[in-house]
Amino acid sequence: MDLEIKFAGIGVHKKPLSLDFHTHRCCEIVLYTQGNGFVEIEDEKYSYKAGSIGFVKSKISHNEINLMPSKNVFIGFSCDDEAEMIDCGFYKADENIATLFFKIAEEMRHKKKGFSEMMACQLKQIILEIMRNDEKEETGDNFSYILNYINENLSLDIKNDTLSRMTHYSSDRFRHLFKEKVGLSPKQYIMEKRLQKAENILKKGEINITEVCELCGFYDQA
Repeated sequence: MDLEIKFAGIGVHKKPLSLDFHTHRCCEIVLYTQGNGFVEIEDEKYSYKAGSIGFVKSKISHNEINLMPSKNVFIGFSCDDEAEMIDCGFYKADENIATLFFKIAEEMRHKKKGFSEMMACQLKQIILEIMRNDEKEETGDNFSYILNYINENLSLDIKNDTLSRMTHYSSDRFRHLFKEKVGLSPKQYIMEKRLQKAENILKKGEINITEVCELCGFYDQA
């Protein structure tokens, strides 16, 4: 498996970012270190968070919707035989894999003698580590991502418009479908989850009520 890195770097997005469906002439692999959102790769949909690795082969259509400020390490590369590569999709990164991503970004930045060969070796190690770990993240439907997003971000100001955008439905249609599937409106579901989280934290008695409110997304006294 011969690899040649075409580009590499660190992306920092201070605001949520949406990328329409597009393709690359080479493979692309991305380590997400901050933020969360979702990516559609052809007909499959994946959610991502810190520690997720996304991989797309050349000429494969994909998009990205970032729901909060984020940081990632991205690498574009060619491969002599893409059939030998891992499948398109999302994988879990361990500490060793994450370190290799940052090493490649540093090599590309400083371009010391032999940097191309060094990056190719490091990338090959990333691919082999992913193959060994064999921890591909599962796809799911729109509403499974919505529920995961809510449950993992209860401290944020979660807007119905943000949630509906994730499903590509209008705000009213989304609200109707959500209640049909979950049994509660989005607002009611979020409130219930926040109260459950607050109750669990308060039972431990380790922090004061103001801090609990902030952790659970209650920002006004009412």
